[in-house]
Amino acid sequence: MTVLLVLFTLILFLVFDHLVQKHRTRSFVHAMRGKTQANRTHRNDIVIPDGVSISTNHTWMKRSVDGVATIGFDEFLSRLVGAVDSVALSSKSDPLVPSAEIAIEAKGRTLRLASPVQGSIVDTNPEVLRNPSLILSDPYGRGWLIRIRPSVGEAERSGGFIVRQPIEWLREQIALVRDFIVTNSSQAQPVLLQEGG
Repeated sequence: MTVLLVLFTLILFLVFDHLVQKHRTRSFVHAMRGKTQANRTHRNDIVIPDGVSISTNHTWMKRSVDGVATIGFDEFLSRLVGAVDSVALSSKSDPLVPSAEIAIEAKGRTLRLASPVQGSIVDTNPEVLRNPSLILSDPYGRGWLIRIRPSVGEAERSGGFIVRQPIEWLREQIALVRDFIVTNSSQAQPVLLQEGG
């Protein structure tokens, strides 16, 4: 009889502990979602300047009257990467092909992205090379990276990389990152006792 009472008590404690840990995890996830929604209402909404197209690899492109495309990183990617240490761009003499990369280095890691269009480089932004923080502080203005004269027919081909509804798409991207962080947060994991003696 005593053995049954001890087993029943042990099972009761384990069930109770499981319920408490489950409640803590749900409370944490709920609190994190509440914080992110509160932060969203206090921050400015997503703003994309007129005439700017967003590519699926988080580069933006704006075509001028003469057909030259100015390219840079969108605000989402700029904020996600944070402070940029250095920028590497192709020179004016290099033809830019879809596999060519625009590279930035941040926190000891390098991020390489392909240009949304191919063509010849007209200009690179020397100001960004000297001051990479412009990518974060003014991504659609002084933080532009390169200007490209697209190859013949490239304007039509580049449309496959351009997002049709960029604001909604960026909101989805933000939600994906937020959900990833919340669900993979180490604080959301239940506390477990170490096994062994």
